[in-house]
Amino acid sequence: MKSWPVASPVPSVFTWPEAPHDTMAKLHAKVIVADGRDALVTSANLTYHGYEANIEIGVRVSGEPARLVEKHFRELIRAEELVLWTTD
Repeated sequence: MKSWPVASPVPSVFTWPEAPHDTMAKLHAKVIVADGRDALVTSANLTYHGYEANIEIGVRVSGEPARLVEKHFRELIRAEELVLWTTD
């Protein structure tokens, strides 16, 4: 993350590896969780079209619902359904 601010901690980014039995299956949702207190789940890509041209939908939750979103994704990571994304 070359353009990430030096003084800010780099976020962990996870992805869903391709399913070997179904190459058309994809993870399209984007989820951002901040400290288990705030979460955004959206279909929008972080691109011009995602913000300006497409019809996208998302939901932002806080408090207990955000904690449950974080818990669910931690379980997916623990089960290795989601893996750390790297640029290597």
